[in-house]
Amino acid sequence: MIAAIPTLSIGGIRKLLLAGEVSVTEVVRSLLERIEALNPKLNAFITVLAESALADA
Repeated sequence: MIAAIPTLSIGGIRKLLLAGEVSVTEVVRSLLERIEALNPKLNAFITVLAESALADA
């Protein structure tokens, strides 16, 4: 399921979180992995504060 997180809507992610199927940390890690994989080609982010995001999760 975690691999599918980047393809879900925010509502879908919310449902998983409320059901306890994923943690906030898992969501953040999944999205950071997606950013890391795609950003070199897309250049959508100038700065990614991965450590800060994980600490806040």
